[in-house]
Amino acid sequence: MDGTRTRYPSRIRNVRLNLAQHVTKRSTLAKVNGFDSPRLTPSIRSRVPESDQTSGPSAVFLSYASQDADVARVLCDALQAAGVEVWFDQSELRGGDAWDAKLRRQIRECSLFMPIISANTQRRKEGYFRLEWRLADQRTHLMGRNRAFLLPVCVDDTRDSDADVPDAFIGVQWTRLPGGRPTTAFVDRVRFLLEHGGEAPRSEAAPRRPGPAPEGLPAVRRRRRLPAWTIAALVLALGVAGAFVLRAHRTNPSGEESLPPEAANLIAKSREILANLDYRRSDIELAEGFMARATDLAPDSAKAWALRGQLEVTFVQRTWDYSAARMRDAQAFCNRALALDRDNTDAMWGLAIILVNHSSYDQAEALLAQAIRINPDDPKLTRLVGTTTFYSGRRAEGVRMAQKCVAQFPNDPLSWYDLALLTGYSGDLAGAVADFHQAADRGGQFGGAYVAIAQILTEEGDVAGAQAALDHVPLENRGDDRPVSVQMWVGLLARQPERVIEAGGLTAGDYLDDADYRGPKAYLLALAYGVEGKQALADQQWDEGIRVTRERLEKLPSDHDRLSLAVGLAWKGAKAEAAAIADPIEAEQRELQEPTFASLSAYYYAGIGDGANTVLNLRSMRRRFSHVQSRELEEDPWFDRVRHTPEFQAFLAESAPKTSNPK
Repeated sequence: MDGTRTRYPSRIRNVRLNLAQHVTKRSTLAKVNGFDSPRLTPSIRSRVPESDQTSGPSAVFLSYASQDADVARVLCDALQAAGVEVWFDQSELRGGDAWDAKLRRQIRECSLFMPIISANTQRRKEGYFRLEWRLADQRTHLMGRNRAFLLPVCVDDTRDSDADVPDAFIGVQWTRLPGGRPTTAFVDRVRFLLEHGGEAPRSEAAPRRPGPAPEGLPAVRRRRRLPAWTIAALVLALGVAGAFVLRAHRTNPSGEESLPPEAANLIAKSREILANLDYRRSDIELAEGFMARATDLAPDSAKAWALRGQLEVTFVQRTWDYSAARMRDAQAFCNRALALDRDNTDAMWGLAIILVNHSSYDQAEALLAQAIRINPDDPKLTRLVGTTTFYSGRRAEGVRMAQKCVAQFPNDPLSWYDLALLTGYSGDLAGAVADFHQAADRGGQFGGAYVAIAQILTEEGDVAGAQAALDHVPLENRGDDRPVSVQMWVGLLARQPERVIEAGGLTAGDYLDDADYRGPKAYLLALAYGVEGKQALADQQWDEGIRVTRERLEKLPSDHDRLSLAVGLAWKGAKAEAAAIADPIEAEQRELQEPTFASLSAYYYAGIGDGANTVLNLRSMRRRFSHVQSRELEEDPWFDRVRHTPEFQAFLAESAPKTSNPK
């Protein structure tokens, strides 16, 4: 049995719809066709899908961080005054399926891509502009060397050698425009490139000695040697739209491999770990060590490299680690496998997961179609087609594909599991419970399916049913982070502090690393003591959670844990210190609203008693997930401090189940 699966479910209300990170932004603007519609500046083509603004092939796509909006406006105005069509988004809202599709189409169709690089982009490690940069980077893989497409503009003294930019930006010429004020020479160059279909002038084709460039003229970048993983990234286009054919070295065209006994044993052990439906992070880390040794022993084994890539992808799927380094390793290992055997479908599956994480759904679907032609009997390939289709915005079609998958593989528990996820995401919670039961019936001791059932039943108000489902989780798995966090959550919604405290005692760990709740265990205990009216004990737990979070930040700083620290400080009453930490992150979240941050932001604002901003974040969550329900909001202790605010009461009324009046 193949134990790989689409992301292990967090509570249905809160699980991320992208296998990696979808982003949604907040806005207080008017709604049009179900999307928040920004106010558009006349004569500027917004990248918001309000209308079908399909442009000709001579447009410049201007990409920038929100902090550089004024500079981008200066540059946009100058180019438009010269008759250049510019795609320039002034909106405060980015996100949504239709908006996202429009963005991708415009990057795919524009003639020039002009990223604005600055100290602001250097500071921003996350941002929607980085998705735009990545999409432009991917497009260059299909272009000839003489095609001028990327036109980076640096608007301050940021050094090109230090710039945090995609690798495709490395070997192209930059232009320095202080303050975004273009020179006549720069505008003329843009017009030349547009008029000549992106063919660069001959003077730009020959390399020149690196050195400072005059303002307004292209600055030649020092070519940095591309790391091996970047070269491997070019293989991502394997089989996609016939872009190119990989000239693979196949040590065994038949696919059979002669492996050293130790390597074969390590591969077998790793596959056994993945086959366990309820594997833990420590299990995958163990298998990761096995496969590092296996690839050392058998460096020409496509199967070994593909399995090693599959393990790396598992960290991303389970949201344990979706860092750039983890992505690079997964991608490099899968590409290494394909360099050895172009028909290795496990490697294709891994690359498809990476493509989905980068929201490259069309490419992922094309790659999966090729893999299925090679190996139509592997259920994980067909499963991923359904979820990829769903996440791309074609939700009904994705559910239908998942239904076809369970018809084709009726005894595969993970096919039922993924169908249950998509059914639940679509709003049919009863259907999701039924499908999770099918997964549990076929998976034997499949604790993950019972945990998901418990999550849904709790949201439906059936705490007794939820506890009964949790009782089916195997004893050896009940101390894992997910069952513990769900047990504690069930106790909080039931307003039973003793159940929360008992569940917390199932693990000796002080931090719960779960896709839905990722934070100190002490925070949940603090809420439980608060429900019980034991404020002194609650304060002790807030202090403990703050301590745990500070220690994590010392080892590995992240915005998630910074905001988590602000949550603890807010609830402990240190509002000024909490605001100093949270406000800069919140400023970025207005542009990049990632669902986990939305929930953390809601908890932070609830902690300081700000009902309006709490609701603003809950609305952001509801835009991505259809089940932010009044029933659980009414009982969730995280919102006790804002429960009686008019904004929260209005949101409860909006979220209440709609009932029809009998005639």
